[in-house]
Amino acid sequence: MPSREMREHIELLNGADHRIPSASPLFGDPAGLPPLLIQVGTAELQLSDSEGFAAAARAAGVDVTLSLGEGLPHVYPGMRNTPEAAAATDEIAAFLRKHLG
Repeated sequence: MPSREMREHIELLNGADHRIPSASPLFGDPAGLPPLLIQVGTAELQLSDSEGFAAAARAAGVDVTLSLGEGLPHVYPGMRNTPEAAAATDEIAAFLRKHLG
């Protein structure tokens, strides 16, 4: 079930164009964003969206790390007690150390 915030956001669209930046970052201007780490499984339904956003952000000069989890599903980094989640968590920690010191 979607979170309360997600339900409110969906209701706010109320049939409005989902391609507006406030509805999806895919349609916004990524210029000026901080460094990004995008972790997405190759079995994820939003894989192409993640790849497209990463490409757009790179084109706008954003430092982007796109990490593909081969054969993994949506939110695989949250699959507790799996080697894939442990590796994703390690990658997040390394990313944060690199960019936050």
